[in-house]
Amino acid sequence: NAPAAVPALAVRAVHSAEQSCGRVIGLNAAVPGGVLWLQRHGLLAYPAGSRLVLQHLANHHQLLLDHHQTVTAVVASTDEQLIATAIGAGGAAGSSSSEICVWDIASRSLRCALRQHPFGCHLLAFSADSCWLASVGGKEVVVWNLDTGAPTAIGKTKQSVCSLAWLPLHPVPQFITAGGDGLLLWSLQPQYLEQRQLTLPAPECMMAAAATTATGGEPCTAVATAASSGSPSAFAQATRDWQRGGNHEQQPEDGVWMQQAASTAFVSEESGAVWQLTLGGGRVSGCAKVAQLPAGEAATHLQWSQPAAALVIGTSQGRMLRVHLAQHRSSSGGGGWQQRQLLLDGPITTLQLDPQLLQEGVVGCGAGTVWYVHLLQQQMVPLLAAHTGRVTQLKDLSGPSGMAPAAPGDKHAGLGGASSCCKGNGLVASVTEDGWLALWKTDSHQQVLPVVELCCGQPVTSVAWLPGCTMCVLGYVDGHMALLDLAGTDNAAASAAGSSDGGGRLQHTLGTIRVCWSVARHAAPVISLVVHPDKQSVLAASRDGLLTITDVASGQLVTCCQGLTDNLTPLHALEVQQVQLPQPATGADNISCGGWRVRGSSNGPSGAAGSTSSMVAAAAWLDCLMVVALPWKAQGPAHLLASYKCPEVPDEVPAVRSAVGFLPHAAPAQLLLFTSPCLCRGTAVLMFDYGTNQPLRLLQMPGKISCIATGPTAASADSGTAAPASRAATHGKDGHSVAKSSSGVEAGLEPVTDQAIQGDCWLACGLCDGQLLLLAASDVAEAVGGDSCGTKHSIVNAKQLCGSGSSCMSDVMVAATGRHVVAARGSSLEVYSL
Repeated sequence: NAPAAVPALAVRAVHSAEQSCGRVIGLNAAVPGGVLWLQRHGLLAYPAGSRLVLQHLANHHQLLLDHHQTVTAVVASTDEQLIATAIGAGGAAGSSSSEICVWDIASRSLRCALRQHPFGCHLLAFSADSCWLASVGGKEVVVWNLDTGAPTAIGKTKQSVCSLAWLPLHPVPQFITAGGDGLLLWSLQPQYLEQRQLTLPAPECMMAAAATTATGGEPCTAVATAASSGSPSAFAQATRDWQRGGNHEQQPEDGVWMQQAASTAFVSEESGAVWQLTLGGGRVSGCAKVAQLPAGEAATHLQWSQPAAALVIGTSQGRMLRVHLAQHRSSSGGGGWQQRQLLLDGPITTLQLDPQLLQEGVVGCGAGTVWYVHLLQQQMVPLLAAHTGRVTQLKDLSGPSGMAPAAPGDKHAGLGGASSCCKGNGLVASVTEDGWLALWKTDSHQQVLPVVELCCGQPVTSVAWLPGCTMCVLGYVDGHMALLDLAGTDNAAASAAGSSDGGGRLQHTLGTIRVCWSVARHAAPVISLVVHPDKQSVLAASRDGLLTITDVASGQLVTCCQGLTDNLTPLHALEVQQVQLPQPATGADNISCGGWRVRGSSNGPSGAAGSTSSMVAAAAWLDCLMVVALPWKAQGPAHLLASYKCPEVPDEVPAVRSAVGFLPHAAPAQLLLFTSPCLCRGTAVLMFDYGTNQPLRLLQMPGKISCIATGPTAASADSGTAAPASRAATHGKDGHSVAKSSSGVEAGLEPVTDQAIQGDCWLACGLCDGQLLLLAASDVAEAVGGDSCGTKHSIVNAKQLCGSGSSCMSDVMVAATGRHVVAARGSSLEVYSL
C-alpha cells in the first residue's frame, strides 16, 4: 500500500534510558483504595495508567514503578515495607497479561510476580503480619504465601466482592469479605480455604427477607477490622507469634484490648446501616447498629480505631462521618454520636487516616481529587487532581498553535497587560471526553494541581487560549463555540505567570464563569481552534470540513470557507503554520482546482520583496491531505497550495485517526508530516513538501500509529530562528504542481539531504501498542544523505521513550521550548524530559 516511487525508511525503536518518563500527572481515580499514605516514608503512592507513582509529600518529587498494563488495584502492608499492585485483564490463567506485582518500598525493586487471575484483579489486602496476601478477581478469591510466591488456596463466590479485611491475632489466618453474597468469613485450612456465611443473630437486626440474597446475607458494601484500619505494629508481631507456634495462653502487653480488637469488625449494608460485630467461634456473637445513612447513600469505606474508640465512614455521596463509639453501645438502634462531618467533591474511594486518633489523613474521591483532611479542625487541602475521563486533546499554550502573542493595544491581552505570561512556562491545556478542561504547568515538579480547572457540562472537542490565559474559546461536540472569561482570573494569571508552589487550584463550572458569547456555527464537532497572532480572530474547523473565521470580540462571523466540505470522509486534524508566501504576480490568475482558487506564483525569489506573511493550514482527512492558505479577511478566497491522496480507503472506518504536523525551525519550511490509516495500513508517516506538492520520504514505523506531533529541539527553540520562506507552488498546464527555483526555471523534486534540512525538530509518534518514539529530523537527513533514492541507508533509529504493553495514547505534544514531550494516555499525562 506504499505510495509508488517514494523512498521508504524503516524506523527502528532503540530504548532510551536517559529520556524515560520523569513525571506523571493524574491518577486512576476509579481504583478503590487507590491512594496510599505511607507515613513512615513521607510518600503518597497511587496508580496512574500503567505506573505506580511514589510522590514525596515534601517536594512532590516522583519515583515511578513501571508496569506493562494498567494498574487496577494497589495496597500497602501494615509495616509499609511492601506494596502490591494488580495489572491487566483478559488473559489465560497464569499468563503474563494479568498479574500481581509485589514491590519492596525501600529499594523500589520487584520482589515477585504472582499469576493466577485470568480476568484481572480488583482487590488486594495484606495480612497483619505481611506473610499472606489475599486477592480478588471477578468471583475468585486467592490467598498467596509471600515466602514462596505461590497460591496457597483458592475460593469462589457467587457474587462480586467489594471489600476485604484480615482478622488479626488468630492461630489460623482469617479474613472477611463484603459484597453481593453478604458477609463471608474465610479461614485458611491446611488443604483448603474454608468459607462461612456470617449473619446477624437477632431478628430485629436483620433487613426484610425480600432484601436478602440467596445465601442468606444482606448485600454489603464495606468491612473494617483492626488489621485493615492500619493497626499498630504490636498486632503484626503478636499475629506472627500466634501463627508460628507461640504460647497462645500468654498475652502480650495491652493484650486485653488487643483481644477485644481482634474479635471486632464493622460492616455496612446497601441499605445504609453500619453495624459493629463481635465475632467468636466462626460466627457473630453480638451486634450493634452504630449509624444509619439516609436513603440512597451507602458506605464505601470504613476505618476503625480501638484506641480512639471511633469509626470513620466514607460514603457514596462524598460525606465523611466520624462516629464516637463510646457514646453508643445499645444494639437497639439510634446511631452513634457523630463528632465531625466533612463533605467532599465526590464518592469516597480512598480513606486513610491516622490509625491512632482518626483525626487527619488522606482521602480520595471519585471526582479524581485527593485531599488532606483534618476532621476535628474541619480542614480540607487538595493534594492531587486528575482527569476522570479519557484525555482527547493536548494544547501547548506557549506555542504558536496554542496561544498567539497579543497585538499592541489588545483588550484581550490578559490582566495587567500580561500578554506573554504563558510563553515558555510549560503550560499545557488538556481536554477530556466527559467535558473537563484543565490547565497544567508541566515544567515544574512543584505544580501538582491544575492552574485552572473547568467543568464544561458537555464534551469539549477543541480549545484555544487567548493571551493572558484568562480567556479561552471552546469548541463542542455539537458544533457550537463559546468564548469564556474565567472567574478569579487574578489568581489564574499569577499562577500562569510562574507560581510554582503547588497551590492556587482554581476550579470552575459554567455557573461561575462569564460566557462572553456562544454561537452555533458548525453542524459537526469542532476539531480545531486557532487564534490569529495579529488579528482578533479565531479559526474553527469542524469534522465535515467547514472552516469559519470568527471575530473574538463580538463573536460575529468574518468569513466561511466551504471548499473542503466536498470530501466524503471526515476531517480528522488541522494544523496551522505562519510562513512567507510570495504574492501573485501582477495579472496572475487564480486557477480553479476542485472548487478552490489556487494561488499563482511570482517570478521573484521566495521571501524577497513581493512576499507576504500568511498562515498555512494543513488539513488531514481520513484518506487525503490538503494544504491551503487561510483567508483571514472577510470575503477573502482560500488558496489550495497542495494536496495528497492516499492509495486506498478501507471498507470500514478505522478506530485511529489521521494526523498532520509541520516541521518547525527547519529549512525548507514547507515540509510537513502526515499519517493516515489509509497509508500503509496506518503504520507509516509521510514526509511531504507542500511547496512542490510532492511526497518525499515514507517513515515506516514498527506498529500502527495512534498520534503524532512535531516540535523544535531545545537548541532551535532557544535560537528563535524562524523557518525560511517557502518555495512557490505553481501548477503547470497539465494541472500538476511543480517547483519554481529562484531563477524561475521549472525544476523537478529536489533530493532531501543533510544539507537540505537545516535546523532541527522532533517527531514524537505514539503507537497503538503503547510505544512512544522520538525521532529527530537530522537523523532522517543522515539516513538519506548522499543518496537521492534513499536506498543507501534504509534504517533510521528512533528513541523509545516508552515501551509496548501500555494502553494506547490518545494525543502527544512536543513543547514549544523543545525541552519535553507530553503524552496523554487514558486519564493521565506523562511528561518526558528531552
